[in-house]
Amino acid sequence: MLTALTEDGNLICLADYIKSQDKLQKLKQTRKFYCPGCKEKMILKIGTKKISHFAHYRINSCSEQFEKESAYHLSGKQQLYLWLQEQGLKPELEVFDPDIRQRPDIRFIYQNQRFALEYQCSVIPDELFKKRTNSYLQHGYVPLWILGGNFYSRKSADVASLSDFQYLCMTSHHQRTSITFYCPTSNKMIFLQNLYPISTRKSLTIFACESLPLMDINKFIHPFLNRSPSLPIWQKEMRSFKQFYSQNPQSYRDPFLKQLYYHHLHLVYLPPEIGLPVANSIFIRTPPAIWQGYLYLDCFIKRTPGETISITSIYQAFQNRVNRNQIVLRELPLLSGNASNAIQEYIFLLEKCGYLTAWNSSVYRINRQLKVALNMMDQERSEQAFYQNFQRIFQ
Repeated sequence: MLTALTEDGNLICLADYIKSQDKLQKLKQTRKFYCPGCKEKMILKIGTKKISHFAHYRINSCSEQFEKESAYHLSGKQQLYLWLQEQGLKPELEVFDPDIRQRPDIRFIYQNQRFALEYQCSVIPDELFKKRTNSYLQHGYVPLWILGGNFYSRKSADVASLSDFQYLCMTSHHQRTSITFYCPTSNKMIFLQNLYPISTRKSLTIFACESLPLMDINKFIHPFLNRSPSLPIWQKEMRSFKQFYSQNPQSYRDPFLKQLYYHHLHLVYLPPEIGLPVANSIFIRTPPAIWQGYLYLDCFIKRTPGETISITSIYQAFQNRVNRNQIVLRELPLLSGNASNAIQEYIFLLEKCGYLTAWNSSVYRINRQLKVALNMMDQERSEQAFYQNFQRIFQ
């Protein structure tokens, strides 16, 4: 912990003594310190390898919560606190809020809004994350979950690897999904925006890296990256995903692949309209090629040009797969939206691709059949032609 109470009730914040080691030594010799939460006695540790911090004398529930913080975590929290001071704000470090019985890492007010900043360098249970987030929202805080740079995993130029916990920390800025990381070792803020899931973990995105000392508060709270993800990379990644997924040694147990085999189909040769980039697919843990593939099998495979299909039947087919646990959803407490929005986006793309035409507000007409490739060469030609036309729609 970086804060403690003295015997006369004053709050000591070690981040304010970062350049005053002599004062810290004097404090340690002349004062007694107590935990602001549990009120038990604490010791001030002034080290060279780990930044100065307070620790409980004996283990209890309070110490278990706070003394798992690594030197990396403590350093990042301290740097963010000092940087917020430099922005002209009055941040408070580790202040306990009795109304919600929580102690955000840093809280501050900006443009008449109260922010609760949580700097997270380790995974916490989903339910605890949701509880903290909902509690902040219900009590007038804007929660800011900043992930440690140790979570950051970049697979290629526009592809990131994200865990389920990182998805939980996703928020929205300028109508774009966003995840923020901070590395105290390099003093760098890392922003991911415009995320389009490829698989359960991999996502197409755009990256930006900013030096914290050179950044202003508005960009920190409302980052905006004025660039779109690369569609050719999506095409390449989707092809790789389909090949890898179909070659999995356990594929004979996979319910989706078993359904494809029943229809004498192969995942790699499915029409390129299956596996399209859909922004709200973040609310669906199942990869887009799979959930869109289920819609193809359940709603479109036997439809001929001129037939109609209702939006209600498409939603119902999707929900049936969810009920069977063949499509798994995500709950993202910091975002407004749901899986239904993903289905709407996908239908919109099928309409823009010329496969569907709106008959009325709830019924669509089939314009053509989706073409299944006969071999790999046929598939590559089909994909190339499709994505050349799709580029304008995606942008």
